[in-house]
Amino acid sequence: MENKNKPEVTVAVITYNSSRTVLETLESIKAQTYERIRLIISDDCSTDDTIKVCEKWINRNSNRFVSTEIITASVNSGVSGNCNRAFDSCQSDYLKMIAGDDCLLPDCIDNNISFMLNNPSSVVVFSKMLFVGSKQVVKRFSSYFDDSFYSFFSLSADEQNKRLLVSDCLPAPTSFFHLSKVKELGLRFDERIPLIEDWPMWINLTERGIRMDFFDKDTVCYRVGRGGLTSDRRYVGDNFYKSLLYFKFYYQFDYAYIKDKESAVRSFVEEHVSFYHEMIRRVVKSPEYRIGRFLLSPWRFIQKLFSK
Repeated sequence: MENKNKPEVTVAVITYNSSRTVLETLESIKAQTYERIRLIISDDCSTDDTIKVCEKWINRNSNRFVSTEIITASVNSGVSGNCNRAFDSCQSDYLKMIAGDDCLLPDCIDNNISFMLNNPSSVVVFSKMLFVGSKQVVKRFSSYFDDSFYSFFSLSADEQNKRLLVSDCLPAPTSFFHLSKVKELGLRFDERIPLIEDWPMWINLTERGIRMDFFDKDTVCYRVGRGGLTSDRRYVGDNFYKSLLYFKFYYQFDYAYIKDKESAVRSFVEEHVSFYHEMIRRVVKSPEYRIGRFLLSPWRFIQKLFSK
């Protein structure tokens, strides 16, 4: 089948303060072997010059794409809300989402579309990814694609759902959506959990009988460690901890017997986040912590030096 006869695919770049990395992401989309691409950049109220960087790049490269669009937000809503804005703006049946600090390998879209066209019942498909970062951090991810990972995709939708309720074992950066089918199910990212967008989506899909699919090829470069989106304080501080608690309540615990569920959940989460915040504050201010940081500083310098 000629590339020009294949369906249009939307690639949505999800950004937040991504000015240092987003050009690499955009260039990887431009370099795709697949031709018919609509480009969306959905930004979550960045405080750096992400938007200016993207606008300048699009002005130079818009002819490469079927269409281009930049979506901005007046307030920060978290990753889930940002992904939903991209969902809502997508005009094609197929969608590939990518964070503004990751990259697509050149045949990413070609490989995903080929799988979808050969497997018409597929709704979401995953693949493998390369890890990018310091040698030490990347080494920690070397066993990610183990036997347990592969065995997940041999399970039924119901069995996948049960495993997902215990742990998130899916490589979200590689996910590729047959979006029109997802919309038919009435599914969106759960904005009650601002900083954990993918895990609830996989649970909701498998709960509706949608089986997660997989093909064994590398399609994405995923940035880990310092420099990645998750190294931002907003993603590792009390807001992420709060999102994790909301996830546990809404998806892992059954609190249906509580009369005012929303009030009970929010009260519990706020209480535990306050405790977490106070605990961290006390640890950081303690003499033991400061002395430890001082004694470790030479080692950290040497470690950083040799990890480059």
